[in-house]
Amino acid sequence: MKFRLRRSGLYVSGTDTKKMVDCGVYGADSVVLDLETSVPTSQKSFARILVKRALKKVNFYDSEVTVRINPIETFGEEDLHEIVQNKLNVVMIPEVSNNKTIKRLDSLLSDLEDERSITHKISIIPLIEDAIGLLSVEKIVEASERIVALTLDADDYLLSISGSRTKNEGELIYAKSKIVSVAKAYGCQAIDSVFLDENDDEGLYKESLAAKRMGFDGKRIVNPNHIEIVHRVFTPSLESIERAKRIMSEYKKNPDRKYLFLDGEIVRKAEIESAKRLLRGVF
Repeated sequence: MKFRLRRSGLYVSGTDTKKMVDCGVYGADSVVLDLETSVPTSQKSFARILVKRALKKVNFYDSEVTVRINPIETFGEEDLHEIVQNKLNVVMIPEVSNNKTIKRLDSLLSDLEDERSITHKISIIPLIEDAIGLLSVEKIVEASERIVALTLDADDYLLSISGSRTKNEGELIYAKSKIVSVAKAYGCQAIDSVFLDENDDEGLYKESLAAKRMGFDGKRIVNPNHIEIVHRVFTPSLESIERAKRIMSEYKKNPDRKYLFLDGEIVRKAEIESAKRLLRGVF
């Protein structure tokens, strides 16, 4: 589904059977079963089997089910052949530096969907991890209509430019702004980088709030206890939802207008588009 709430993306290692069985009960908008970073090379085949079984047997409740596969150039194709089934909603693909990777993934998914009679179109979230990928992000997002969101691996990106990470993330302003701008320009969502410190609730809140102000729609996390914090930050307020409804009600009366009036104030095209995105995500 292109638009739905993706405030929280909870990572779960593909080797951790207990967490995979339990992850649906926490109420994350998305669960991300990981076959890449958290899985040593020697355990890739084992993790693949565990994730395949989890997709068949685990109740994920209302969480969107995402699997982060390995890069297509390494174990990604093997991952896909095991995990593509009706419970899979999204494939997150790491180390995306060009549109060829996305086109290849799109083609593989199409073949597997046809072969296995998958009843829906599996979505894609590219993970941008280096400077080349960031500079190519427009071509990347244009490569497939399956793309529903963009996300950035902040630490790997900084390594690619010989940078280092600080608490205020000033070094990431350009990269994060680029991800948000391209995502919104192409009708996608933007998901902020993963927060890895499981014990820093205040740090997560501040980082999430800064991301929200930049235009991100959600954040990736590793601790189920952090779901409430990111939901608190990224959930639209009742006031903003009500205003968006009123804007769209006025807009539908004459959709050719570039602006409209509401409560004596001008509402310009940018806010109309923002209202559309908000309501598509919430409802």
